[in-house]
Amino acid sequence: MTSRDISAAAAVAAPNAIAIELREALGADLVARMTRVENELVDQWAAGGQAPSAQDKQTLRAVFEIYKTLAGPQTPKLARAWLLGLNPDFERRQPAEVFASGQARDVLLKAENYVNS
Repeated sequence: MTSRDISAAAAVAAPNAIAIELREALGADLVARMTRVENELVDQWAAGGQAPSAQDKQTLRAVFEIYKTLAGPQTPKLARAWLLGLNPDFERRQPAEVFASGQARDVLLKAENYVNS
């Protein structure tokens, strides 16, 4: 799947479907940390009980893009490991932490570089 395909899929996927897939692959804790919400809210999104706000939806889709970029050639476990690993490209910080600090684009670019290297 190309980055364009991944981006298009993220743009049209239902937020609850995204939340379900991310929660299953990465765990509610990591999804909540990256989207800067409580775990319970991730569960509510997944259940379709509460729709994410416009900002949360955008953030959720960005997490999904990064996950799909990494999980395409890798397994979900390796995608999770990459997000939680200390990354020299981010001054030994976790990509998940960098993402949560507002640098989603940087994390996506590094994920694409990682997959293509």
